[in-house]
Amino acid sequence: MQSTHTHTLVHTYIEATKRLTLGKGESVANIPGYKVPLLFLFCSMMIANLPKKLFIAGGMGGIAYWIAIYPVDVIKTTMQADSLNKATRKYSGFIDAARAIHTYVMMMTMMLMTWMRA
Repeated sequence: MQSTHTHTLVHTYIEATKRLTLGKGESVANIPGYKVPLLFLFCSMMIANLPKKLFIAGGMGGIAYWIAIYPVDVIKTTMQADSLNKATRKYSGFIDAARAIHTYVMMMTMMLMTWMRA
């Protein structure tokens, strides 16, 4: 029952914000700068009425997502920045790139720890 109430509340605030900030035929991307404070006002009103469990669940979900995805994203980005020519590539594949990044990070950590002790 609370989920339906929350959904209705969120929908009501979104529609009210659209009516107050957008003119006819305008999209959200074309909101004039002087109307932006209204968006913040309505968003803060909406947040005040939502249950705290919802924010905790969303935050924990976001943290779990980034803990799982961030390392893979770093490896993917490193491979994308590598050469297209097979003869000049630094990494032969995903595992090789992961090992190289891990080695580099460990070396930098050791150097930083040594520097901090001195």
